[in-house]
Amino acid sequence: MNISALKKCRHKEYNADIGITGHRSTYMSRISRVLKETSVLIKARIMDAFIKKGFYTIGALKTNRVLYPCGIKQKVGEFALHIRKTDAAVSLVTVGSRSYYIYRYEGNLNGIENAVVLISYPKDAFHVPKALRAFISTDVSLSTREILDIYVERWPVEMFFRQAKDRLAFDRYQVRSSQVQ
Repeated sequence: MNISALKKCRHKEYNADIGITGHRSTYMSRISRVLKETSVLIKARIMDAFIKKGFYTIGALKTNRVLYPCGIKQKVGEFALHIRKTDAAVSLVTVGSRSYYIYRYEGNLNGIENAVVLISYPKDAFHVPKALRAFISTDVSLSTREILDIYVERWPVEMFFRQAKDRLAFDRYQVRSSQVQ
């Protein structure tokens, strides 16, 4: 199988995943193996196509991704250093038994016109670089709490796929020959 056919196959798998969910939200982390192989521009085009079809993306975002707060191009990690607990856009949110300081950014990302990015630090680790987490939602109508709740719900699914790959070898071809035995 050549590379272009492989990419085509993976994109078909990606579309099938969306059909299976039956939700208006999909998770970027669920399809990261497809998105990692494409450029940021392609990712943005895929997300745009989802939005046009009524689907939205919610997932983790790398802290090296670019935001445009006040029209200034800045990486999430760099921008996070300027956030203060006392800023009006920062709220203390409890998810499960843990509390986090969350900054909600709504605006442009590279190639995505309007999205929500949640910049998060644990309550006891504010401004600790390794504790920084960022989340994205292309559905700007969702509240901060709704985005985080949906993101947390996807974790058991991620664990299932990781275990299926590790224990059942779902990440490798299972067919040994074209002959039926």
